[in-house]
This record gives sequence, structure tokens and C-alpha cells, in this order.
Amino acid sequence: MDVLAERILLDLRNTFKKDPLIDEFDVLPVHESVSNKCPVIHVDHKIALEDWCVKHVYVYAYSKFFEWRKKPYNIDSECFLMWTSAILLINPEIETVWNARKEFVSQNLLLPENELKFSELVLSRKPKSSPVYAHRKWVLQEWIRGKCTPCTLQQVVNHELSLCSRVANLYPNNYYAWCHRSWLIQELCHYCHKTVSDELTCTERWTSTHVSDHCGFHYRQFLLSCYSKGNNSTPCPLHGDEPCLNSQGPAMATLLRQELSYLSNLQAAYLGHEALWYHRRFLVHEFHKMEQPREQLVMDERGSCKRHKWDQGQGWDGFQEGVFLRECWARACDTGEWERTLIHRHIKWLKNVVCWPVPLDF
Repeated sequence: MDVLAERILLDLRNTFKKDPLIDEFDVLPVHESVSNKCPVIHVDHKIALEDWCVKHVYVYAYSKFFEWRKKPYNIDSECFLMWTSAILLINPEIETVWNARKEFVSQNLLLPENELKFSELVLSRKPKSSPVYAHRKWVLQEWIRGKCTPCTLQQVVNHELSLCSRVANLYPNNYYAWCHRSWLIQELCHYCHKTVSDELTCTERWTSTHVSDHCGFHYRQFLLSCYSKGNNSTPCPLHGDEPCLNSQGPAMATLLRQELSYLSNLQAAYLGHEALWYHRRFLVHEFHKMEQPREQLVMDERGSCKRHKWDQGQGWDGFQEGVFLRECWARACDTGEWERTLIHRHIKWLKNVVCWPVPLDF
């Protein structure tokens, strides 16, 4: 079996050499070898292994790698990459192998660009693998340290954001992909408000088609919080002296109102999605923290009620929230039993956390 595994690994390596544009890897459900055919399948820049050979290849590469790791000896870098690539494509959770590849990057035996490309290939099959994102962060930091222009950095950030969107579509509630996206905004963009604003626009469409995916809404909460974290005295790493700071953007209250309006439209269209209600609690809590002076209901000379400021799009209060909840309750009266349960939970949260008295019975 060692001879067979070695031959398959060589076929795999030669395929990667012939086609540097390979962007996807998978394992095909072929459980038996047929007609002595090569189990490495290569079509349209996609590569796969037949299932029957995966165990043999993995065990062979794993044993060879750890034999070298325990008693290091001089090996050809091509041989090292062949073993580690096979192991990680099949099982990317082994951090010892990733660390060995980090050593090769540090010794300039492996180009950071190639390592980023390889880790992206691993994510095409395992989009929720935490060690891959951790390794990718390390390689990115090594690559851009001291030798990355704003233009190059912008290209890197754009590519990483695009990658995060692709893997988020591959696996629902992909916490690691969204955390990686947040890390990009923090560590590479330094809370650049132009990028944050673009991301709010970009993810609006994504969240509107994934209303049950809380990770997307949690990322939007992170983006909104970025407007209070930017430092006007720090140059933007992406735009230099160009105006992309908080002073150039909309007020926080305006952003929250826009987000609340967007969310309310989603809740009107999609009943019974708990992620939407959790996102609403975040927005309500942010309004509560702003500690703006609350305008009380005042009676005009005719005895009618009149409200100030809140109706002009500058805030939100318990009265407006109550109006919205009554509309939700009316929509859920016939078929929305779970939606009514969510409304009751939200009312209790309003009472216990932000102390907004909304009646429980409509």
C-alpha cells in the first residue's frame, strides 16, 4: 500500500504543478478502485480524490511526516509539501502540520502567497476549520509586515472579504469565517470607516437572504460598534490621508435608525426568525446606551398627543417599539404562533433590561 500511496501523492503533486489555478478540492464517493484508474480527478481547475484511496494516502503521508518530525533529517522541500498538503487537504485540524509549514514560510522555503492559496483550497472543502483561519491570519501578518503598500493591502483585504463571503455561503452559521472578517477590519484596516461603511452596504444583501444566520447579523453589530472605535489621529492604512474617518461619516443615531428600519422590513417579511429578534435587541440596547434626553408626551392646547425628536428619525423609545410590536402581533395572529412567542420574549427583555414598559397583552 505504501507504493500505491506514494504513486497517488506523486500524481497529486504533478497535477498541482500542471494547473496552478486549482481552486477547489473534494473527496468523491467512489468506494472501490475501478480498472486500475488513477484516483486523482482533475476537471476545470477542480481537483478531487476518490474515497477508496483517501485512507491509504492519509496514513502514509501522516506516518512519513511525523517520522521526520520526531527525528528531523534533510528532506527535499517538495517531499515535505507533498506530505503536509495531503494531510491537510484531508484533515486540516492537525495544527502541528500547520506549524511545520509556518517554519518553512519563516525560512523562505515556502512563499506566503502560495501558502495563502493553499489554505484557501483547504477551505473549499472544510470552510469551518478553525486552524486554517488561524494559520491564514499568521501568514497574512508575515506577508504584509513592512513591505505592503496601501494599494497592495487594499487588494489583500478585498480578496479576504470575498473569500469570507464564499465560505459563509458554503456553511451556514460559519462563526470562524465571520470572525476572520472582523479580524480583517480590526487588524488590517484599523477600523477604517470607509471600509466599514462599504461592508455595511455589502452585507445588507447577504443578511437579507440569510435571515436565520445570526453570524451575519452579529458581524453587522460589530461594524456598527466600529464607528465609536476609530482614532482620528491614526492614519488609515488603506487610504492614507484620504477622508475615511468617523468625522466624515453619519452620526451613530442615524446609522442605528437606518439599521432598525432595514431590520423592521425584514421582520415584516419573514416571521418566526429568532436571529432577527436578537439583532433588534442589540439595536434597542444601543439606543438605550446613548442616553439621549427622552422627550415626554405633551398635550397641545387641543388635548391631542404630540411627540418630539423621536418621530424625526433621531432616536427610538418604548412607545415606538410598542407600536412596532403591535404591528408584528397583528401579522402573527393567524399562523405565527412561534412569532408570538418571540414577541413575548422580546417584551420581557424590554422590561427587564432597558426598562421600557410595553404591555404583554395586546
